[in-house]
Amino acid sequence: MVFGNFVVKYRLLILIVFIVLSVVLGYYGIANLTINSDLASLAPKGADFYVDQIDFLAEKLSSNTLTIIAYTNGDVEKTKMALEKLKEKFEQTDYIVETMKLDNPEVFVKYGFLAIDSNTLKGMGSSFSLNTNNLLDFSEYRKLAQSFITVEQLLEEYEKRKGIEQYTMVSPDQRVVIINFVLKDNIIDVNRVSRAIMDLKKIAQQITKETNVRFLFTGTAVGIFESNEQVRKDFLLTTAISFTGICLVIYLGYGSISTLGLLLISMIVAMCMTLGITKFFLGEINIVTSFVNAMVLGLGIDYGIHMITKVTSHAKEGRVESDAVSISISEFVRPACAALLTTIGAFSSMFFGLSKPFVQMGLFAIIGVSVFFITMFLFLPSLLLVFKPRIKESRRKQDFSFFFKGKTKKLIRIMTIAIVVIFTPLGIMNLKNYWYTPSGLVSEKAESSIAFEEVKRSFQKVGFGEICVLADDLEDLKRIDSIIKNSGILIPPLSVLNILEYASDDVVKTLPNMYSELFQVVNNPVLVAVFKRVGMYGQILEMLSMVRNSKNMQDILNELKKDVPMLFYEKDGKTKFVLYTDTAQDLYKQNRIKEVYNFFQKNNVKSYGYPAILYNVMNDMKGTIYWLSLFVSLGVFVMLLIDTRSLRASLLILASVMISIVIAFGIGSIMGIHATFMTLLLIPILVGTGVDGLIHMRHASKIGDLDGLVRTLKSVTFCTFTTVVAFGSFSLAEGKLLKEFGILMGIGLSVTWLVTIFVTEYFFKGGDVVENRDVH
Repeated sequence: MVFGNFVVKYRLLILIVFIVLSVVLGYYGIANLTINSDLASLAPKGADFYVDQIDFLAEKLSSNTLTIIAYTNGDVEKTKMALEKLKEKFEQTDYIVETMKLDNPEVFVKYGFLAIDSNTLKGMGSSFSLNTNNLLDFSEYRKLAQSFITVEQLLEEYEKRKGIEQYTMVSPDQRVVIINFVLKDNIIDVNRVSRAIMDLKKIAQQITKETNVRFLFTGTAVGIFESNEQVRKDFLLTTAISFTGICLVIYLGYGSISTLGLLLISMIVAMCMTLGITKFFLGEINIVTSFVNAMVLGLGIDYGIHMITKVTSHAKEGRVESDAVSISISEFVRPACAALLTTIGAFSSMFFGLSKPFVQMGLFAIIGVSVFFITMFLFLPSLLLVFKPRIKESRRKQDFSFFFKGKTKKLIRIMTIAIVVIFTPLGIMNLKNYWYTPSGLVSEKAESSIAFEEVKRSFQKVGFGEICVLADDLEDLKRIDSIIKNSGILIPPLSVLNILEYASDDVVKTLPNMYSELFQVVNNPVLVAVFKRVGMYGQILEMLSMVRNSKNMQDILNELKKDVPMLFYEKDGKTKFVLYTDTAQDLYKQNRIKEVYNFFQKNNVKSYGYPAILYNVMNDMKGTIYWLSLFVSLGVFVMLLIDTRSLRASLLILASVMISIVIAFGIGSIMGIHATFMTLLLIPILVGTGVDGLIHMRHASKIGDLDGLVRTLKSVTFCTFTTVVAFGSFSLAEGKLLKEFGILMGIGLSVTWLVTIFVTEYFFKGGDVVENRDVH
């Protein structure tokens, strides 16, 4: 009664303090809300692997390619002119490093001599004369070009591709044209990338108005931007839906506007305080913590429902008196504290994972449920005492006693046993097959998804390939190149070998002898005129200079490092070769990232880039979540032992929840929901929260009051419904990642509720007596 008397005595002061805190903290939290949705940002900071990977990303920018497609509408030239304007405007911003050339004739001309053998060279030298017919007949000239860079009419094409042509590519069906830009900032900096994409989109929209050419953006950076926006929308949407749904469930359960109003005010106060405190401690919301606000609403309102239920049962003729509130608070304290401690124990064990997102999630949840508990323990009773509303149970007959009666009791037994037998094996199989490619944060209808499919269909890859592989030397480079080409899952890579395709040690050894022959060919008066006319004479002179000074392959590679640095990577004073590749189909679907990186590990291939970071993040998250689940289970078990003082009861409660989780994954497997880092979060969360109903039911059963047991079941049922609504709100999110998590969590909570009723029979020894009583 001590706590009850305290609330009764200081009710006005409690109201004022809570209202002031909610206004101040709510404004601070909402006004300064920031969200970071990048999955790679979940990597543990400071780990050597991730430091190495991020250093590589910062230098090579392999995932920083911004690909833009433009629809031609039958007018390719007009589309290219629009892209030229776009390129000019983009390059004036501070966001673009360069516009990527889709070919590099200068490089191929410079190194094209490596494809020439001595006999061919001599033949070409003698075939050119001052015959004026040759000035108009380019057949011999084309032979020379073909020998130099193995592509017919290269010089003619190069002459045409001096403007925007160098940077664009038209699809075979003439329907779309693409252009690639390299963003200046590392995509790990989500806020900076988001600002860049937003500003560049504004430029594109303006050019669309001027030219009527429609643009679509795609690439990893755009996907990160869209997922960040999607998480922001889903955060607000799920919070609103959760809030509304909980209110609806409360009204349907209690049929009282006054009850709903009191709980609504209490929810708002607790939610505002939670947002302010979490903003102060966390700074930002990431993909792991983005759903916690809606989750806390569902978990926190349970304390309010239990409090209202107890006050209603003690309110004489619906009048709220001091004695009724005081008694209700005393009855509320022990089971509510036990439930709170199991929840805190579950989430505090996440600190052992030492992974930033899980620490943040645990802290967010602990702050949230603690604030809701204190609010429903102090603020809600104070509201009742100050306003003294008429509060009573709904007039609608809600007879929960039938759950304990003969036929219904048998039906629940049969259903529970059947569900356990059918879905437990499926759940175990689902949990064993972890997916490294979680369903996208972004809807498949999003701009980047549509554009990505367009580019993949027409050009096979976006940019020059997100997957980066390092080779130690030329032999290793050739080995990896061959492995990738024969993989069946990867497209042919881009590397130095594309330039050195015809180079060999024998060719390099003949370089001194070839120099004089090359000098005669490229200084033929006819060819000099042609080379100068198309602006390639400088590259030819560079070629001669390099041939003259090259003694071995290393000299050529040193020259290549200057011309195409993207194909080399300097690390710890050593030069490594970079190969860029991609999957033939979308890497981020159908668990392909697991297939690719298992393939690399099997063939001893070192992989770098954003996909490599993501794969390892997912791998680390899997291990972390399983360890967290173990810590949570141990923590909850200890709390149960303290509360129940019974080893058997504690084991039964924990086992019931664990079986419910496995069943949820079994049902999820039928629905196509896989075990991903997001859905695995179901385990620690449901272990920590699923025991609450069983704790309340056990306390009610120990008292031996049938009326109290049925009232508690009603309270537990509506608490479960409100929590299902909270998590069910994720099913309306556009991002599939949150949607699948919400659906699976709703299934898990529903199964836990069913198992709770089944297990309650074990706690309540005289359950059959209820059949002969009219209990509501």
